[in-house]
Amino acid sequence: MVEAPPSVLHLTAAKLAETWRLFRRVFRHAPLIGIKTALLLFFCEASTRSPIAEIVKPFAADELKARPHGYPYRFHFRRVGTDLAVMMQMFVTREYAPVASLKNVRTIVDCGANIGLSAYYLLHYHQSARLIAVEPDPANCALCRKNLAPFGDRAVVLQAAVWPENTRLRINPGSRRGGAWSLEVEPWPDGDVDGLTIHEILRRAGAPDQIDLLKMDVEGAEEEIFRNRPAWLAATRNIAIELHGDRERLAFASALEGFRYERREVDELTVIYDLRTGAA
Repeated sequence: MVEAPPSVLHLTAAKLAETWRLFRRVFRHAPLIGIKTALLLFFCEASTRSPIAEIVKPFAADELKARPHGYPYRFHFRRVGTDLAVMMQMFVTREYAPVASLKNVRTIVDCGANIGLSAYYLLHYHQSARLIAVEPDPANCALCRKNLAPFGDRAVVLQAAVWPENTRLRINPGSRRGGAWSLEVEPWPDGDVDGLTIHEILRRAGAPDQIDLLKMDVEGAEEEIFRNRPAWLAATRNIAIELHGDRERLAFASALEGFRYERREVDELTVIYDLRTGAA
């Protein structure tokens, strides 16, 4: 009997070891997301990891569907890129859990909706709410529409970006290097993105001026949006925002001067509860 060359044995052992490590890491989340979704995540990660990718990748579709345990609908996501990380944020670490139990939420505005998983999560927990999802990237927006379609008229999707005035923007080409969840917008006369104020977003969606929950993850545009203390803050009850730098934090803090509220910091998220006018 001819023994296999050591290099083949070593390669096989490396594949088995890497597969086992990846399997253990992904399946520790099975109690939260369910076995089927954990298997799907394992398959997706395995398709991009050497040395096991060569085995898995031939069977891997570019777009897949999942339904985490406890949620009613399946959603679409891309096998390669940042969508897996977004899934982990929404359904494993549950980034927006601090606003999942808010009471009497009727209108949600999701600025920087990406592929719609934050909107999906918030609509699941606020079952009497109507949500407006705002996302500038065409590919992200197409998936967002698919993922929110099961919610019917409870969800409106706008391919646009929130901005302090209605104007033309473009996605900064350099920001695409960070993946589909890190896209930045900037003013551009011939841009192909609608920059819309919050008032215009509400108008286009046929929504009331009162915002019960504003979710914002806009990759640095916070500085522009909050620089001049926008009037719509007075009609906003709760905010869940990711602030991307010191200038953005300063602009946001300045905009909240003169309001009373409760504030909580959870990992990368800043949560403002019960925002109301009056001395802090």
